[in-house]
Amino acid sequence: MTIPKVSMECFLAQLSKSSQSEPDLFAADFMMQLTSEQPDMMSGIVAMIKPMVKFGKEEDDIPADVAAEFVLLSVFCVLGVVMESVSATIDAEEMNEAWS
Repeated sequence: MTIPKVSMECFLAQLSKSSQSEPDLFAADFMMQLTSEQPDMMSGIVAMIKPMVKFGKEEDDIPADVAAEFVLLSVFCVLGVVMESVSATIDAEEMNEAWS
């Protein structure tokens, strides 16, 4: 990937900042920001996540360890696609600049 390497200090600073609000409020604010600034990416993320979280029948009991594993898998699947999309966008912009 060609995205900049994020330092641990930067990551911890963002983590600290994000933890100043409740997780559901942070997530909702981020989803609204992403919807406004990156509507295509947001719709793609939603399209990826929906089928991953709708497994089994409503009356089925899913063991907690299986559900946790599935959530972890879906988070990293979406994160991977988003990070690769950012990387490809940076590459494309660099190529456009080189050819301009």
